[in-house]
Amino acid sequence: MVEQDRGVEGIRWRLNDPGAVGSTEAWIEAIAADGCVMHTFVRVDPAAKAWPRWRAAVTERRVRRHMAVELWAFKDYVEECGLRADR
Repeated sequence: MVEQDRGVEGIRWRLNDPGAVGSTEAWIEAIAADGCVMHTFVRVDPAAKAWPRWRAAVTERRVRRHMAVELWAFKDYVEECGLRADR
């Protein structure tokens, strides 16, 4: 669920699941005349008591893998459409 649309400063999503709570942020920074860098921040915490280390590690890998897939798909979409930061 989108928690806060910060315009050019990015978007923040909230995670509210029975097992975990947290947030994700993403924003794009223009660099040079024709490029950009996409920044992300992900925070996930257990909803109740602390997770065992193995579960925290598995959850972290799963979130990182999911974010990587989504971000590469977004990159491919932008390149396919020919979108640029200065348009």
